[in-house]
Amino acid sequence: MFTKKYKNEVLFHYLDRLIDKQAFENKKIVLFGLNASSFATKKYLDEKGYDVFAYIDNDEDKVLQAQENVLEVFPRHIRKTDCNNNSNSIISAYKPEDLLLPFQDDYIILISSKYYPDMLQQLSEMGYEANVHVFKPIDFHEIDSVLVDEEDIKGLKVMDADSIRKKQLEIVSYVVDVCKRHNLNIYMGGGTLLGAVRHSGYIPWDDDVDLILPMNDYKMLTKIILEEDVYDIYNTYVDPDCSNFFSRIIDRNTIVKRWSYPTMTTSGVDIDVFPLSGVPKRMHEISKFYNRLHCLNRMYAATMPHNAEQTPEILARRSNLRKSIIEMTEEYDFYQSEIAAYLLSKYKEKDLMARSVFDETVYLKFEDLELPAPAGYDVYLEYLYGDYMTLPSKKEQYAPHNYKAFYKN
Repeated sequence: MFTKKYKNEVLFHYLDRLIDKQAFENKKIVLFGLNASSFATKKYLDEKGYDVFAYIDNDEDKVLQAQENVLEVFPRHIRKTDCNNNSNSIISAYKPEDLLLPFQDDYIILISSKYYPDMLQQLSEMGYEANVHVFKPIDFHEIDSVLVDEEDIKGLKVMDADSIRKKQLEIVSYVVDVCKRHNLNIYMGGGTLLGAVRHSGYIPWDDDVDLILPMNDYKMLTKIILEEDVYDIYNTYVDPDCSNFFSRIIDRNTIVKRWSYPTMTTSGVDIDVFPLSGVPKRMHEISKFYNRLHCLNRMYAATMPHNAEQTPEILARRSNLRKSIIEMTEEYDFYQSEIAAYLLSKYKEKDLMARSVFDETVYLKFEDLELPAPAGYDVYLEYLYGDYMTLPSKKEQYAPHNYKAFYKN
């Protein structure tokens, strides 16, 4: 069970209030953040007759990618509404300091991000004031107001953090047992492996579980879970509309509502499972392969409902891109490659590492379980996190996910 719907009305109510106050009149509208919420803001302002002047983002890669996307798919979120018949008229993206300095009093900057406090501080240092030049259209941490009209959770008991973790560990135990029974190699990965090494369990502020396994084993695991029918599994092999190239293994007796603007997803308590793929042998080939795959993934993301009108052409394009991405992730066998990775990792190139890291398996304590880890976990964690035994600053100690879980009646 995994469903997704878009709930833009939460954002639109606030934008309507700004429009009613004529906050945008004679102003240049700047959207801070190349993200789904900014793109939805741009679309709604289009419909209300307001042009967006520019995007800004602190991530230089995103700024460059925005310009690449112009050439690749020219998605609607970087296209101006009134182009005067000029099809090349686009909304440019900048680093904040490149656009906002020197100070310009006629800029109005909209921030639709959970990092609003930090972004506001950055803008304040340039002379831009909250509620004068800078506005926050949406509160990303306010999930309760978004859940008001979710009929399927009315009257259900909310699960606390300990209950969620207990359920996740039940899923993990089952998945690891399946892999043992069928001689599949599986390991803790990401924050779960870091938690095992540094905390002997969950990172105190973390709220999910990540497992990794070679692509062929990953596909076999999908098949077995479908056959045994103990838990649900959701991935691109099961559902062609799945937008992520990893798996969620889901408990059916719970309901989880995840709020990540503009999407509200409904599933159950789950864990994430990521496939490990091989790559070409030579470094210049790896770079070319990796860049092409991530280019395809950006193009794929640009076809999603919050980024593009769902025309037959866009749907066909998404299907073709999905097939191409899957083909690339399956192209090089994990066991025959010298370098391996989860190729679409949020850690990007950091996830590329010697396959020998995974040649042997050791077991590490994770809460009350002993779970498999790659014997080269020190190398793995250094690649991803650097000095991984040092705790991050208090400011960085937060759960990145915004959700509520419920017991089914």
